[in-house]
Amino acid sequence: MQVDVGSNQTHAPPVNQDDSSPQTSVDSSPQTSADSSPQTSVDSSPQTSADSSPQTSADSSPQTSVDSSPQTSADSSPQTSADSSPQTSADSSPQTSADSSPHTSADSAPQDDSKNSLRTVLQEATESVRSSVELWEMRLRIHLLWGEEETAEAIFDQAIKALKRDALPMWAIMLIYWNAKNRNSKIVKLLRRGSRMTFRPLICVVLRVIWLDRIAMRQGIGAARKYFQKMQHQRPFSVAFYHKMLQLESQEPELNVRFCRICHLSACINSGGTCFDVWKTFLLFEKQYGTPTTLEKAYQLSIRILRSTELRYCINIFYNQLTSQQ
Repeated sequence: MQVDVGSNQTHAPPVNQDDSSPQTSVDSSPQTSADSSPQTSVDSSPQTSADSSPQTSADSSPQTSVDSSPQTSADSSPQTSADSSPQTSADSSPQTSADSSPHTSADSAPQDDSKNSLRTVLQEATESVRSSVELWEMRLRIHLLWGEEETAEAIFDQAIKALKRDALPMWAIMLIYWNAKNRNSKIVKLLRRGSRMTFRPLICVVLRVIWLDRIAMRQGIGAARKYFQKMQHQRPFSVAFYHKMLQLESQEPELNVRFCRICHLSACINSGGTCFDVWKTFLLFEKQYGTPTTLEKAYQLSIRILRSTELRYCINIFYNQLTSQQ
C-alpha cells in the first residue's frame, strides 16, 4: 500500500504535466499570447497607432494644420492683412484723409473765426481811441500781414485822417511794405501824395526827403537836381531837405560847386531867419570852395536875414574868425 501510494505518488508527474502543460498553456503561451502578442497588439501596435500615428496625426499633422498653417493663416496672413494692409488703410490713408483734408478744413474755420474776432476787436479799439498811434499801427500791420492790401489801404486812409500830424508811422509802414513787395508804382503814388500835403508839414517834409533820396538812387543825380529845383521854394521849408541834396552832391566824384551854392542859398533864404547853423555851414562852404568875395557876400546876406540881434552878433564873431585865418 505504501508502494502503491508511493507509486501513485510517483505518478504525480502527469498531474505535474497537467499542471505544467495547462499552466504553461495558460500561464506561458496564453499569457504570452495575452501579455505579449495581444498586449503588444494592444499596447504596441494599437497604442502606437493610437499614441504614435494618430497622435502624430493629431498632434503633428493636424496640430501643424491647426497650429502652424491655420495659425499662420490666422496669425500671419490674416493678421498681416488685418494689422498691415487694413491697419495701413485705417491708420495711413483714412487717417491722412481724416487728419489732412478734414483736419485742415477743421483748422481753417477756427482761424477764420480768430481773424474775424481780431478784426472786430481792433476796429472797435481804433474807433474808441482814435488818437492811439499804437492801435492804428497794430490794425494796419495785421491786415498787411494777412495780405489784405485793399483793406489795409482803406485803414491807412482812416488812420491818417484820425491821427493827423501824428500819422507819420502809418506812412512809414506802407512805404516799407510796398518796398518789400517791390511795388514801385505804389511807392511813387504814396510819396507824391504825401509830399503835397502842405497842411501836414511834419509829414510833408519827411516824405520829400525820402522821395529825393529815392530819385537819386534809382534815376541818378540829374533827376534828383530837377526834383530839388522844383521843390526848393515850396512850403513847408525844411533844412533836412536841403541837407539831403547837399549830401547827395558830396557823394559825387566831382563836386558841383555852383549847384551846392544854390542849395546853401536856398536853405539860408528859406530857413535861415532863425537858424544860425545854416549860415555857419554856408560860410564854411564859401571859405573852402569860394573866394573872399563870395565869403563876404554870404556874411552880408546873413546879417540882413537873421532876425535876432543875438544871432547876428554870433555870425559876426564867426565870420571874423574865418577871415582872421587867411
